[in-house]
Amino acid sequence: MLTQNPESPVLFPPVDIFETEHEVVLEAEMAGVPKEGAQLAIEGDELTITGNTAESDLPKEYTPLYAERRPRQYRRVFVLGAEVQKDKIRAHYENGLLRINLPKAEKPQPKKIAIE
Repeated sequence: MLTQNPESPVLFPPVDIFETEHEVVLEAEMAGVPKEGAQLAIEGDELTITGNTAESDLPKEYTPLYAERRPRQYRRVFVLGAEVQKDKIRAHYENGLLRINLPKAEKPQPKKIAIE
């Protein structure tokens, strides 16, 4: 779970959402987050994206004089509708971009009911 560090605010990752005939594709940009620092979770109808950047690994002999780069925490929550097959969601993370494929459920077909 994401722990909040007072020195690193929680940021909303910028997101693009696309749609095809069979799925919705969500792309979230989380610059500086290593693959093992990105997480995706579903609870009920909520899809939560979280990510933490790694701490700077400076050599011991380095003394920081000025630093603008700090650890960052990303978090964003989306509400999924019944149209998404939650058990078939796929995710891929590469070069700071998390791509989530949300397959659409098949629409129920009209059913004729015999009258007796």
